[in-house]
Amino acid sequence: MTRKLSPFIEPMNPSTRCSPSPSSPSRPSRPSRHRLMLPVLLSAALLSACGGGDSSRSAEERVNSIARDVLATTELPEDVTRLYKISGNVASNTVVLFLQGGPVDTLAPADSLDTLGLGLSTQALVQVHQANTYNPAIVGNPDLTETRATLENQVSIEMVDRVIRHFVSQGRRVQVVTHSFGSLLILRTLARHPELHAMVDRFLVLNGRLNIPEVVWQGMRQGQQWRFPGGGAPALAARQPTRESLEGDDDRAPGDPPLTHTYTLSQLKLESDMGRIALTDALAGLRMDRVIMVEASADEAIGRLSDLERRFLADAGATRYCIEGGSHDSAFETPYAQELLALLNGTSTATRTCSI
Repeated sequence: MTRKLSPFIEPMNPSTRCSPSPSSPSRPSRPSRHRLMLPVLLSAALLSACGGGDSSRSAEERVNSIARDVLATTELPEDVTRLYKISGNVASNTVVLFLQGGPVDTLAPADSLDTLGLGLSTQALVQVHQANTYNPAIVGNPDLTETRATLENQVSIEMVDRVIRHFVSQGRRVQVVTHSFGSLLILRTLARHPELHAMVDRFLVLNGRLNIPEVVWQGMRQGQQWRFPGGGAPALAARQPTRESLEGDDDRAPGDPPLTHTYTLSQLKLESDMGRIALTDALAGLRMDRVIMVEASADEAIGRLSDLERRFLADAGATRYCIEGGSHDSAFETPYAQELLALLNGTSTATRTCSI
């Protein structure tokens, strides 16, 4: 799932610091998109280091670090069926792609999704991998770098793109249901591949954001945990992660094992990169009438939508559904889950609004 350091990428030679490097021998196989990016990233690092007063040693370390990140980035398989797990009524002409929250190191058990109230397994239920579930070592590393997080999120975007196209090419009706981090992922995917909007029947986007406040994603990049008390303005969490903190630490009783082996610091790096793009800009001009955007007014994990986000969605033609006083997981509860399922299937147009 990951590549070893290429024999064609060697530590920077002191005699070539801050000067163009000779071309490398070509590989016999077609290079990945990330390998094609390597010269660009290395050149940018050299220009930044040499123009910014960095020492030759720090320039060398920066270039070598980027090279390692690029070469370690998850490689997608040619076989698209390895990018998802399918269950439920697999013969159904309707395929529901589920993009889970997290980011964590494993896909949720398929049978656990039946408890979410949306009845997803009555159709062909497809759980789409993210880079971090396909390659768990990504979040099993508390020292995940910003560069690697950015590259791995790009891998996740390409996974979603490929799986959607795969099922559309079979002539099946494709619906997409997402939650939390998965909602950020689908919105970033639409920004990268806007043509997907017309291929999908409907997108049910639960508890996501178009614009993560800059103080939050910048803080996450530095390893800070943030909350949205009462769903409002962001604030630093009372308990901040350490290098040893694992997913679920705040919710586990002393001595209980973690549900996954996912380091909080690696989660924050991936979340920071996913949130750094203002999607009200990146999605500008895209008609989003197939998107159902669900928020909860008291969502402390990601906060309620801003006025700017709401105006953008209205102008783009998206359907908005707001759960008054709801939490990050309220969309899976009665009666909201049943109402949202009806919206997804087009059997109802009834929505809810919030006073805030």
